[in-house]
Amino acid sequence: WRSHFVSVGSVSETHHVIMEDWRQHTGFTGFSLTGSHAYFCSGHRHQVYSLDMETKCIRPLIGQVEVPGCSDSKRPSEQLLRNPTDTAVFSRRLFIADAGNQRVLCFDRKKNECQVVFEGMEPRHIAAYHSGLFVYDHGQHKIFHVTMDTWEVRHVLGTGISGILFDSEEGLPPLSTNLRTITSMTIY
Repeated sequence: WRSHFVSVGSVSETHHVIMEDWRQHTGFTGFSLTGSHAYFCSGHRHQVYSLDMETKCIRPLIGQVEVPGCSDSKRPSEQLLRNPTDTAVFSRRLFIADAGNQRVLCFDRKKNECQVVFEGMEPRHIAAYHSGLFVYDHGQHKIFHVTMDTWEVRHVLGTGISGILFDSEEGLPPLSTNLRTITSMTIY
């Protein structure tokens, strides 16, 4: 396994994390960072992991190792995932694109509870910010916005037909745009 040096910057500080090339060997995807932790998915193991950047300890956070499934439990230790593909973090909330179960979960790290905040066909990629969450649903070829306070879901991009993405004059594609496969999302 090759080692990689990953540098992720923020306004106040830069975090340096030494990580193995796990994606090639284990299928880890969907990385997101806070000031003290990195979160990532292992789709084939059906789990989300947490890396404590100070202690360098990795621990399973949500899901049962190699046990795919779906559960309604609010407790993260009892939650079952099926092929999680992405994570996004904002404040105390960790969002998980649980593509195989056709949903996005919100794990409130302070309350230690999970809840479903989006149900679709195949949510693969997510990006969170202070007032919302964007969800790319590959099964629908659409991007949705989920409001943080009410969990209201609104379609914001894509016709539902796979196609070529063309930019509008304003720099953003219109709702009438056909989306092909989106490989990642971020909010800047």
